[in-house]
Amino acid sequence: TTSNNGALTNDTSAAFNITVATANKLAFTTEPVNTVAGATMANVVVTVQDAYDVTVTSDNSTVITLTPSAGTLYGAVSVTASSGIATFSAVSMTLVGSGYTFTTSNNGALTNDTSAAFNITPGAIDNYLVEVTVNPIGAGVTGTGTATARDAYGNTVTGAATTLTMTKNNVSGIPTVTFYTAGDDTGTVNNVYSTWSSGVLTFWYTATFATDTFTVTATDDQGSPKTGTSVTIVIN
Repeated sequence: TTSNNGALTNDTSAAFNITVATANKLAFTTEPVNTVAGATMANVVVTVQDAYDVTVTSDNSTVITLTPSAGTLYGAVSVTASSGIATFSAVSMTLVGSGYTFTTSNNGALTNDTSAAFNITPGAIDNYLVEVTVNPIGAGVTGTGTATARDAYGNTVTGAATTLTMTKNNVSGIPTVTFYTAGDDTGTVNNVYSTWSSGVLTFWYTATFATDTFTVTATDDQGSPKTGTSVTIVIN
């Protein structure tokens, strides 16, 4: 439609179309979001665009692949664009971390894109990794142990707040280990612990009988208890 600086009657042209330019690049149009380890991520969408950020709806052949900045991406990591849009609806990651990004690659010459950062957080507690610092241990010697709360993928559950009961299973059947709430045998005799630090709980034990072997098992107080068992510990 014309306009003018006088009083002339204006006019409107015949109709015409502006068409999408040639496919030029990929762009994340739905970014990844923070997700629990092992869970299916919310849809991530990558769009085929021309140089002016317009979706190339005629593109049904570009194969787009997502690669994480660290760790492994599981599931359907490659998707063929449909009407210029590739939706990643069945991908997951299992390694906990912060500041991950996805980078695209494609089967053509399109300019790739990098996503916004996202985090993978630990899942629910699945088991405990029980470890001891002294093995073998001498009779009368106090050792320190730890129980690390882990999800199903081995990630430390830093927000653990369960109560653990430590028990021992020894070969001789004679009471060979005493648990304490402090770092030596002057502490209170107790095998129940609930003080966590970033997903790790510390316990103390003293070997009271020579020449035996035992294992330490941690059991939590949840409705469906989770456990963890140490390696075999030798008293000599």
